[in-house]
Amino acid sequence: GHFIGGPDVFAQTPNMWSAVAIRDSSLLLLPSATLRALCAQIPNLALGLIEAMVFKGRCYAAMAQMLGTRTAGERMMRVLLMLAEIYGIRTEAGVAIAVPITHEEISHMVGATRQWVTMGLKRLQSEGIIEVSRGKLLIRDLDLLAGLVTEH
Repeated sequence: GHFIGGPDVFAQTPNMWSAVAIRDSSLLLLPSATLRALCAQIPNLALGLIEAMVFKGRCYAAMAQMLGTRTAGERMMRVLLMLAEIYGIRTEAGVAIAVPITHEEISHMVGATRQWVTMGLKRLQSEGIIEVSRGKLLIRDLDLLAGLVTEH
């Protein structure tokens, strides 16, 4: 449901936005000239592109604000909450993150080193908030994690 290749969707320049598929995916490639012609024929497509760009812009602005105003610990906890919201599956043990994610991937999202993320995850695990095992993440106490974020 996402688009990549922006923000210059009508230019013949290299794409600035990219993505990594975490599961089998389908991709539809629309060359810039084709997309421009379709937007001229289908105004709702143009409006949809504008709305998607606005959404992406808000996401990037929020990320920039978070990177500049929140501690690495809070950023990591917010990423865990976001992963739970998007990929979480409720189980008796807590909320399992249904996609494999590495400490390095979390570190890129948080803007911290992999080593720092590993230490932060170990701390949350020792407090019984999460459980981390090779490629798997379980949030045992989602409410406590959310409470830690709102305290900051």
